[in-house]
Amino acid sequence: MMQILYQAKVEPQDLYSQISVIGKEIKEKINIKNNKEIFIEFILYELCKNGFEHGNPHCPVEIRLYKNDIGFKVEVKDGGKGFDLEEVLSRSKEEVRQFALERGRGMGLKAIQKMLDRVSGYLEHSTQEGSTVSFYLREY
Repeated sequence: MMQILYQAKVEPQDLYSQISVIGKEIKEKINIKNNKEIFIEFILYELCKNGFEHGNPHCPVEIRLYKNDIGFKVEVKDGGKGFDLEEVLSRSKEEVRQFALERGRGMGLKAIQKMLDRVSGYLEHSTQEGSTVSFYLREY
């Protein structure tokens, strides 16, 4: 069973100021060790930014932290219709580069997955009642 440890809402105009505060609070709750602490804010920032860009830019993004027997789940939910996470993550380097050149963005989810791979974490996506991207970290 998942126990909720923390939750927050991020407004679009407050993204920059809130993300470091939220990241710090989450790091304190999960007692991060080693290099994992470096990327929590980056992951939260990228997922929130994606939520505002591709979801409803006038709706807040919700962040929740859960704990179970294995580790932690961080959930970022927006008002968007969703996307195909597997398709995004399976893009070749050349496809990502081309997408980034055409649109000025497109490498955030791939960068997040690479960071999570280093610590045996992973991404998950759901499109029930908006778009939710979650990432999981094992407790050590």
